[in-house]
Order: sequence, then structure tokens, then C-alpha cells
Amino acid sequence: AQEAGVQYVIFQGRQPGMDMPQSYYERYDSAQKEAMARMRSVFEGKIIAPADWDPKIGYWKDADIVSQKIWDILGVANSTASQEELDLAVETLLDGYKRFYLDTGKPFLIDQLAYSSVDGAAIGIRVAEGDDPLKYLLDLQEQRMIHAAFYKAINEREWIIGANLFGYGFTDAPLDREVGIRAKPAEDVASA
Repeated sequence: AQEAGVQYVIFQGRQPGMDMPQSYYERYDSAQKEAMARMRSVFEGKIIAPADWDPKIGYWKDADIVSQKIWDILGVANSTASQEELDLAVETLLDGYKRFYLDTGKPFLIDQLAYSSVDGAAIGIRVAEGDDPLKYLLDLQEQRMIHAAFYKAINEREWIIGANLFGYGFTDAPLDREVGIRAKPAEDVASA
């Protein structure tokens, strides 16, 4: 990666499951720290690691940049939320993630920003394109408004260094209901 000019690498630890035995946390965390140290011995770039909500997992604090995937429910009452309501919901959500920055003093990256192009994306509805189109209606404006709220909030928080978009493909898909923004109004917001 280094020889190819890669400057950042995401260190993606994988816990063995949600019901990990208490006795395994220390071993898991220690092994992840060791793996990250080995990575540093051969890679001079920056390491990004996803922050863990569990206080028993701390290897991610050794990274240069901490991150999280954000696909969260935004806490608005319904899918007809105004831009102002979405702005406030995203600000509140991101302020909850600030603890990772405060714990480490390291910049925070939104590793995957992903909201579907459907009515109800802000309240947590995610669909695959094959899901019932009559049940999950296309809503390009809701996705655009969500992205606008995120970029506004990111620009107002110096501890957030940016966002990677999830599902940002190479093919125009202006009417798909998945998280991609290619050839949709949300792409215009992201490009701006």
C-alpha cells in the first residue's frame, strides 16, 4: 500500500460476536493492539480505526484517526421532517459521537455515511433495490436533505475531518432506492 502511495489505511477489527464472553475482551483487545503495532512497523501512513462503544475495547485509541459508520435513525418524528428538524437531529447525533474525539484528542471520520433514497430514511428505513417498491417509495429529496444536514453539521465541527460515502458507485442510478447517491440530488449536495 505504501509503495502505491496509499496514505491512509482503515484498520477494521472484527469481534467474534455480540455475545463475546467477558473473559475474552482483554485477549481480543490485546491482539488488536498487537496487530495495529505490526501494521505500524511496515506502514508509515495514517491508520484509521473504528471507535468501539464498549469501554473494554480500546485498541482503536492507538489509531491516528478514529471513525464510525453512520447509518443511524435520526430521531425525527416522521419522514416528513423539515430541513431544520433534520439539521437539529444530525447535530444531536454527531454530538453523541464527540466522546470518541474527547477520549483520544484524535480527529474523527465518518467512515460510511449511508441513508437510503426512500420515504422514511430519516427514521431508519433501509431497503435493497429488490424490496417491494410499493411498500418502500422512492424519495430522493429526503436523502438529499439528510446529506445536506450532515455536511452542514460536519462543517460546524472542527473535530470531524470528513465523511466517506457508502455505496457511491460508478454507475448512474438516479431512481434506485438504495444508499448510493450517484446521479441523485444528494450527489449534487456532496459535490458542492
